[in-house]
Amino acid sequence: NKEQAGVSRKSYDEALQKQTALEIRAQDIDILLRKPFASAEGIIAERNKQKSAVEAAKKQEIETRSEQVKPLLPVLNFYDKPVVEGGLEATPIKFTATKPEALLGSEAQTAVKIKQQAIIREREKNLALIQQKAETQRESFIVSKIKGPLSKADILLKLSQVSPEELAGRARFMARLSGRAPSPTMGSMKIGKEIVFRPLVKKSSLFEKVLARIFFLLIIFVVAVITVVLVYFYVILPKSEISLPALPVSPVVTIPTRPATTTPTSTPIFIGQPAPLEDSPLAGSATTTVTTTPAAPIATTTAPTTTPVAVLPQPLIAVQQTKTLQLGATTSMAELLKTALQENQGPGLTEIVFQTNDNLILGLNGFLTVLQTPWPENITDKLAIGDILLFFKQGAISRFGFVVNIKDNIALALALKTWEPQMEKDWAGLWTALGKTKPAEVGYFRSALSGGAAFRYQTFTKQDFGICYAIFNGKLILTTSYAQMKLIINELKKTVAP
Repeated sequence: NKEQAGVSRKSYDEALQKQTALEIRAQDIDILLRKPFASAEGIIAERNKQKSAVEAAKKQEIETRSEQVKPLLPVLNFYDKPVVEGGLEATPIKFTATKPEALLGSEAQTAVKIKQQAIIREREKNLALIQQKAETQRESFIVSKIKGPLSKADILLKLSQVSPEELAGRARFMARLSGRAPSPTMGSMKIGKEIVFRPLVKKSSLFEKVLARIFFLLIIFVVAVITVVLVYFYVILPKSEISLPALPVSPVVTIPTRPATTTPTSTPIFIGQPAPLEDSPLAGSATTTVTTTPAAPIATTTAPTTTPVAVLPQPLIAVQQTKTLQLGATTSMAELLKTALQENQGPGLTEIVFQTNDNLILGLNGFLTVLQTPWPENITDKLAIGDILLFFKQGAISRFGFVVNIKDNIALALALKTWEPQMEKDWAGLWTALGKTKPAEVGYFRSALSGGAAFRYQTFTKQDFGICYAIFNGKLILTTSYAQMKLIINELKKTVAP
């Protein structure tokens, strides 16, 4: 009886040990599936270090899990409790000692053996029934499927199978640990190329391919257009040059000079604007006297020629003095203007005249053209003939300005108001020549009054340097300081006073 109980106990322990190992293996697989590989590897290594504690806890959990495991427990109390099969309670088996004296001879011995065999068969039948129930209980635990077509049971079955390659790898690993040289295998003696694993690159979609090609072609087109434009403007297109009109040649030209106290009455030759007509305000009541004397006919000679003489225009306002600056073929207008500003020491307003080597006078338009700062097209057609360039001594420095006749006050005022945001940028060359070295302190124009005349101004620096313009008495006044604007307005008031 004790031997049968030991067998049952051993079967129970084996079943419990298998169930414990199976569930521990399932937990390891679940950790590998749910955690990152590095983290899962560390967790499993820690569980292997505490393997005995984990197995003990799992055994205790299996024994106390639910009522489904309890049918295995009666094996431990086989001798004290009856075996129940099919809902019927069997009577407990009791061991009774048979007295040989009660039976006679061999019949008594045979009866004892038969009883013992019956008891053994009954016990074997009960043990088989218990084992069958235990197997049924183990198979009744259904393992839920995880992601994929395989269940956990299938995965465990596959993982429990060890391939020959893995066994060979284990043997080589154990050999390295023990310090022995690994035995050569047939698989290791095969010569073949090394397999290099590379990460897969995601293929681009058709839309991305087409878009990349369009973008590449667009870049090529833009680069080609920029190259063509640069070649055209800097290589093919010739640079523009200032053409000086030729003066008419006469045998004898008599031109009066301007007295010190009076103004000349003749009309100058301007570069950049047409010559004035007879009814122009610049003509006045005086006329230029030109006498031509025909030369005597000579068979072998031609009429003599004379060099044209520069004639100063009549100033639009009264000035203290006139200063002529000679502009040579290699002279920079900007440098000439800077030098003149530094050397100007005269009081009040000084008229500035730019004269070429051919004795031609540059008017306002010619002056701006040489500096490459021309008027905008919507302003040029609103200006009339007649202008004057001015210097004004203001303390230790001089300021530049000019006065020009206009045709339409209202139209010019609107055009200038529209041009204000770009005036500083468009005439950057002029402002730089006049001493501007940094952006304006105020980036917009404001309005002010001086002697009843309204004007607009933008401040470059606090040293009374900026852009000031006004439309007064049919003239456009543009200066680079408030003091110069105030002085010019006062002079223009004197010319219209009765």
